[in-house]
Amino acid sequence: MLDKDKIYRFFDNLQFYGFCLILLAAPFSLAAIESFFGVVLLSSVVKLAIRRDLSFFQTRHAILLVVYMFFLALSLFNCGAYLNIGLKAWFLKWGEYALMFLAASDTFRSRKRLTAGIQVLILSSLSVLISVITQIWQGKDILRGKLLIPIASGVNGITGSFNSHNDLGCYLAIILILLIARFLTERGRRTQVFLGLWSVVIGAGLLLTFSRGSWLNFTVAMLLFLVMLRNVTGRVLLKAGIFGLLFIVLILSVPSFKARMLFTFSAEGDALRFSIWKSCWQMIKEHILVGRGLGTFMSYFPSFSSDFKSAYYAHNCYLQMWVESGLFSLLAFLAFTGSVIVSAWQYVRRSRDVMKAALLAGCVGFLAHSFLDTQLYSLQLSTLFWILLGMTAAEDENMAQPR
Repeated sequence: MLDKDKIYRFFDNLQFYGFCLILLAAPFSLAAIESFFGVVLLSSVVKLAIRRDLSFFQTRHAILLVVYMFFLALSLFNCGAYLNIGLKAWFLKWGEYALMFLAASDTFRSRKRLTAGIQVLILSSLSVLISVITQIWQGKDILRGKLLIPIASGVNGITGSFNSHNDLGCYLAIILILLIARFLTERGRRTQVFLGLWSVVIGAGLLLTFSRGSWLNFTVAMLLFLVMLRNVTGRVLLKAGIFGLLFIVLILSVPSFKARMLFTFSAEGDALRFSIWKSCWQMIKEHILVGRGLGTFMSYFPSFSSDFKSAYYAHNCYLQMWVESGLFSLLAFLAFTGSVIVSAWQYVRRSRDVMKAALLAGCVGFLAHSFLDTQLYSLQLSTLFWILLGMTAAEDENMAQPR
């Protein structure tokens, strides 16, 4: 007779290792993300078949996620000739992300697994460092052949194995906040020194992306992190505050970084984004509530813009979400993510859990960055976000108290 408990444990472990492989491979392999997600999905189905435990689907997070998916599906009625694009986006994009969140929320309930997942994600930054070094040295990275991106005269932004400097910056901002949390909770002197030096390296990389959205991302995350740490020891708060202050001082004092930041307020600064956003509003007004159809932004955009013949993204994830799937969908997404944020905030206040605080701060920084760029529409970054959001939402009353 089959031992169901043994089979369950096997696939439960397989699901965890599948997530670890996704986190490890996400910076440089899109194919690996899809392959390892297949392992995670298979494991989830087998586990559900054995235990038939649907209690998580009755939580507030899951209910709001289902509501969000419903409004995305409702927008498909407006896809018209692009229905195939909409269906593909619903099933193979947003559907996958929703399942990633649910599976991650189930997988990372224990302190041991949560810590291991964060360590794997930090470890993945080693491959990104190799990519960045070779890109600076040879002009293109060794992993995916990505080139430096011209930012201004004589200034190039690093991209590593990502498609743009903004994407790399978003990834590094997440890694940096998690590294700082690990540094603050580590007791071993040698390991603490290594984590401190690694944080400096990642921070330097974040600066060299010249991505203002990523700088905003990390600044928001760091400020929220400091607010959540106010009930932790003063020594921990002081260390974190010094690092955040140093980051801001460097941006304001180094001429090339300062010039990049001030570009935002110049006459030509972000004119491209503002023009796209203006056209997006024209698109929104025609279908305010349910949108023009999921995945159809780039198909319909040329009809609404006199300045651009094409635009792949709105450079504001929330505007694009409103354009494609309507106001109801946008509000449902904000309610869902807000639910996770509020629950995690309450947990951190009770537990003073530094690592959970870092996860929450990283997710909020990501969402802030999404006001200015395309993070939620990048497979690499969205995969990281939905898994990290699931890790943030994972709850276990028996989870060990943080050190």
